[in-house]
Amino acid sequence: MPDLLFELGCEELPATAVRRAYEQLEREIVQRLDEAGLAHGPSRSIGT
Repeated sequence: MPDLLFELGCEELPATAVRRAYEQLEREIVQRLDEAGLAHGPSRSIGT
């Protein structure tokens, strides 16, 4: 299965919000893929 990478700039977010944001984005993407019936492998989110 091909890889898919989302890279988002978030310089304007406070550092305390970054982790919550990327974890929520991961959950939302996985949920939408599941709802659409699209197969996918494991997901991973990271942020700095």
